[in-house]
Amino acid sequence: MQMPEEMIANNEGDNLLLNKLPGYIRYKNNELMIEDVSAMELVREYGTPLFVISEKQIRQNYNRMRRAFSGYPKCLIAYSYKTNYLPAVCNVLHKEGAGAEVVSAFELHLARKLGVSSSKIIFNGPGKSDRELEMIVDDDIALVNADSMDELERIDRIAEAKGEIVNVGIRVKPEVRNYFVWSKFGMDIATGQAFKAYRRASELKNLNVVGMHAHIGTQICNTRPYTESIRQMVKLMSRINAELGIEFKYFDIGGGFGVPGFTPLFPTEAKVENPATIEEFGESISKTLLTCVSDYKLPEPTLVLEPGRIIITDPVLILTMVEGTKVIGGSTKTVVVDAGVNLLMFAPYYYHRIVPVVNTGSAKEAVDVYGPLCMQMDVLGVNRKLPVLKRGDFLAILDAGAYSISLSQQFIRPRPPVVMVTGRRKRLVRRGETFEDILRLDIL
Repeated sequence: MQMPEEMIANNEGDNLLLNKLPGYIRYKNNELMIEDVSAMELVREYGTPLFVISEKQIRQNYNRMRRAFSGYPKCLIAYSYKTNYLPAVCNVLHKEGAGAEVVSAFELHLARKLGVSSSKIIFNGPGKSDRELEMIVDDDIALVNADSMDELERIDRIAEAKGEIVNVGIRVKPEVRNYFVWSKFGMDIATGQAFKAYRRASELKNLNVVGMHAHIGTQICNTRPYTESIRQMVKLMSRINAELGIEFKYFDIGGGFGVPGFTPLFPTEAKVENPATIEEFGESISKTLLTCVSDYKLPEPTLVLEPGRIIITDPVLILTMVEGTKVIGGSTKTVVVDAGVNLLMFAPYYYHRIVPVVNTGSAKEAVDVYGPLCMQMDVLGVNRKLPVLKRGDFLAILDAGAYSISLSQQFIRPRPPVVMVTGRRKRLVRRGETFEDILRLDIL
């Protein structure tokens, strides 16, 4: 008998947010299905812990974002590699038409290896090495966004040595009321630092200044930080155009679009934020940028977006086995599973929905879910309402796609395999590590 999502969602005491499971997940005969593949089938074949990715959900998320920004005439969606740079994930997105936002030589190498056109690659980051700048010049990518005056000078020097001209933008830092803009990156608009950087860039002979970039933070849950940033950036663009004669081809607002589930520390069911939808972000950002460039009588630049979390969070889950249970302090029931913060580094800060792989229909109880690592912070969920669990039962930890595989560590245990599911098809896209893999680079 298939258990409808409504039955799971409406049971009193169930985890908040189960009222809207990702579209690729459902229960059939009380067993969790990932697209058309049984979770138990995956467990039997690959063991646990196990990353599982829905290819369908990745494609749907990307195309939903593309449609959300279709009101703006020229848009490049450059997927943020650092969020999850598994080649299989990046390849699916590139086949859908996404570009690549990269922040290292490794990520640039991967994008080129996957066949991403140089015209769709954006390079960011606050500490680019000379080696990385040489690769940027050689690959003739769409845009490199400089983070400092020093970096502008180094790009020019390396380009001159190679006899090339490089397309550059400058990362600027707007001031947004009642919002903390990351202080580490970019150059201030308000103090005039950003304008001075553009003036200096215009004097350097091997730079083609064509872009402006701002990425103000992450997990941004409403449209106001974007619209305020856009207004300040376009005002600056107008001044630069009038005084320096620079015409802007790219207007890069970064990423940071929020997803449901961010919590300050140790997720509890009463603290879940509800961010704007991607449609609301798309409408507000597109409308604001179009209005601003029209008001200042500027040509419409290509809008560059650098989404990560909003694309890849919900297509990925982790299947994990219960290793044991116990009661702490006489009242707190705990469940220890075989997946920990070595796989989900930000689990203490981001709410991951946790559901049973087999829904027995038994009464729910409140439990804390811990990983197997010998460290206090190895906590995956607090006060979760789950069926009575015993060793050998299985859970699915949802919303596991952002900053999980990229940041997974060989800490205490090898990293597990990764499987991608497409309809009824399943394929191994990264094998699990062995002990020898961990020791391969060591000299004994």
